[in-house]
Amino acid sequence: MQHYSMEMSLKVAAHPEPRPTHRDVLKAVSTISEYIDEWNDPISRKMEAMLGSFSKQMRLRETRRMKDTTLTDFFRRV
Repeated sequence: MQHYSMEMSLKVAAHPEPRPTHRDVLKAVSTISEYIDEWNDPISRKMEAMLGSFSKQMRLRETRRMKDTTLTDFFRRV
């Protein structure tokens, strides 16, 4: 069994692992959905519905964070 010192605990707290990206989470949702797709029971259906709603909500949030642009925004002025 490994024991952590107070110093090690502070280092871990100061440098937590980075959060998963939206892409990572959506991929995980897709993987889980594919896995439970073959199951035919009420819990699986509820899980599919929840994952679908969660995925939709994540996509909506990401869309709302986008900025409006125009085609000329992608070209530098000379």
